[in-house]
Amino acid sequence: MQTQDARGLEVTNGDPKAIAAIDNFAVDLLGMGPDTARILDAAEQSPDCGLLQTYAGFFHMYALTEAGRCAAKDALFRARRLAATPRERGLLEAGQAWHDGDYEAAMDHCEAVTKQWPRDVVAAKIAATSFSGFCRGSSSGSNKTGRPLPSTTGRGQ
Repeated sequence: MQTQDARGLEVTNGDPKAIAAIDNFAVDLLGMGPDTARILDAAEQSPDCGLLQTYAGFFHMYALTEAGRCAAKDALFRARRLAATPRERGLLEAGQAWHDGDYEAAMDHCEAVTKQWPRDVVAAKIAATSFSGFCRGSSSGSNKTGRPLPSTTGRGQ
């Protein structure tokens, strides 16, 4: 079943509760708010929505702990069998590369997603925070890949 989130982006197997959780995660993540953890409950309640599983993996990676990496691995494993659209697969690949420590590949996947779907604010935010130094231990916040961060401006799906 294909549905759309608040930005008009397709989501596979997204029931109304899953779509609401996806939209809330985007808002919470953009503001780095305290409610981002509710994505974990949503992923548990909608186990057939691959995008929720991928977002849960992203959330766990932000923990910057070994326990977080293990939980992210599990979430990304669940997402692998569910990600159906090219955007969902691109986000999953970004999460997998991030988990594996391949920041260059993770940035490539985020760039590809934001280039084709400029309204995907989660991909842009993940790239901006995860590969700009925040999740790599840089106090300067500089982009460790040496490339500009993805933009969510412009036209696209």
